Order: sequence, then structure tokens, then C-alpha cells
Amino acid sequence: MIKFIFSRAVESRTDVSYGVTVIHCSIDKDGLVIGPRVASNTSDTMLASIALQAVVVARLPAMPPEVVTELEGKRLGMDITFDYLPMPQEAAQR
Repeated sequence: MIKFIFSRAVESRTDVSYGVTVIHCSIDKDGLVIGPRVASNTSDTMLASIALQAVVVARLPAMPPEVVTELEGKRLGMDITFDYLPMPQEAAQR
């Protein structure tokens, strides 16, 4: 779902540069995203903003009980990578 939101947002714009953005966040047992931030970005601020927004607006399902037990009440840390790279035919034309 997060990648779908990201893809739709990027495809609707013409002012986004190619690159890779990594968003770091934590997920609580209810699926709530906590503290998302840009961990790295090889593009412009527009791509980073779109990636960050995709993480913030996505609705994640609650964790299964066995995962909650395994985490012992802690949050699950995640790094989510967003790639916006040219298709092979686009790269050949540049």
C-alpha cells in the first residue's frame, strides 16, 4: 500500500528528480507509524517529501499477536526504500 501511494504521487508530477529515498520509522502493535524521518535521499526534496507523505498516510494493519509477543512490547523499526529510477529505455535516451 505504501509503495502504491508513492507511485501514484510521483507519476502525477513532472517536477521530481530520479533517485532513492529511505524513510526510517517505527511501527507500533496497532500498525501506527511513529516518528517517520528521511534517513537518506539521493534525489531532491520533492521525492523525499512524497516518500515521507506515503508513509504517513498509509494505514497499516495491526501486528499479529505472535509478533507483538516476540517484540515484547517494543516497536518494530523499519527502513523503507523508495526508488524512482528511469525505465531502461528512458536511460538509453539520455
